[in-house]
Amino acid sequence: MVQRNEPELRPLAYADLPRAVHLLTKANEDDPSRHYIDDTPDACAKASEYANWIGLFIRSAREVTKHEAWTIGGGDSVVYYSPPSDTLSRRRKRLYAILDWLVNASGKSLTRIFRTSQQRARRTELGTKMIAAISGGIGNRVDQLFSIDLLATAVDKQGRGYASRLVNQVTAMADAQFRGTWLITNQYTVGFYERLGFVTVKEFALGDDPTWTKGPVILCVMLREPQSLDSNFLDRGLRD
Repeated sequence: MVQRNEPELRPLAYADLPRAVHLLTKANEDDPSRHYIDDTPDACAKASEYANWIGLFIRSAREVTKHEAWTIGGGDSVVYYSPPSDTLSRRRKRLYAILDWLVNASGKSLTRIFRTSQQRARRTELGTKMIAAISGGIGNRVDQLFSIDLLATAVDKQGRGYASRLVNQVTAMADAQFRGTWLITNQYTVGFYERLGFVTVKEFALGDDPTWTKGPVILCVMLREPQSLDSNFLDRGLRD
């Protein structure tokens, strides 16, 4: 059970967006794949920062609208997730399709305006390899699974178990429907997810661009199969 002195775990609200986007922006600074995409010889750092911030804000607003985001401390720690698409009603699918179109259209506009040709090429590499890795690791089960799309905790709030609580919240929802949960993460955070029951089912590497002088960026597709539902994983926000 959640201790009384622990901050509440609840759905992310529109009022939380400024803090959540700031958190995600700071967390993004250490993301190896973000460095690969943004750190090109022809890059303009300010343009990349601007595009990343706008993109995160638009995406975060969509997740709040879809009720697919949880937070602890009103933005101290956040998780964005997606439920299985085969559980959505026809009306919700139509709504989500509109929201996704708006987010994708804005993303394409941001890429066209703020991204350099080399950054666009690296983003294409990421997208192509990611699709292939998901297909190879999960196959046609994607529509039947929950996914964890973003997870971040403020630096000064780390070490308190917030991220684990948020992941457990999503996997508890999946377990309640006897569904698996999948995600993509970098090689440095694999151990964290392994402790929560995930296993790596596929890896892929970024680094085809010859101007990238660092080592390959290894990304992992991880999957957690459904487990017996543990009520201790269910915070009050899920039961209410």
